[in-house]
Amino acid sequence: MMQGQFEFYHYLKIFAGIVFSVLFLQSGFDKVIDFKGNRAWITSYFKESPLKNMGGMLFIVLMITELSAGICSFLGVIMLFTGKLDWMLQLGIALSSLALLFVFTGQRIAKDYTSAANTIAYLAAAMLAWFIVSK
Repeated sequence: MMQGQFEFYHYLKIFAGIVFSVLFLQSGFDKVIDFKGNRAWITSYFKESPLKNMGGMLFIVLMITELSAGICSFLGVIMLFTGKLDWMLQLGIALSSLALLFVFTGQRIAKDYTSAANTIAYLAAAMLAWFIVSK
């Protein structure tokens, strides 16, 4: 690979890591800070779905996945800046994709098709980022 290509992919990886760090650290910490309010919202969101009795558990799983995605993406960016391998960023982007898949699936099950359609853009960006960080 030529030097210019290396720099291009290196900066794309950093940018992707920053984007998913911001997205999931903010979302995950929001769930921690307003745990009770967010948990109540998720529970009410699924009240008319087959997941109506699982809202609390699903909320905790999503919160942990989002925090893990954000932390791994952030650490992955730090590792890229220090010249280390990008395995942590790959893990962060993979967890980001998983969190978005959870959100998308929940939205579809709750029959919130408009939100699910909007989530696809984030999921597509995560899959593209996953491809980029794997190069």
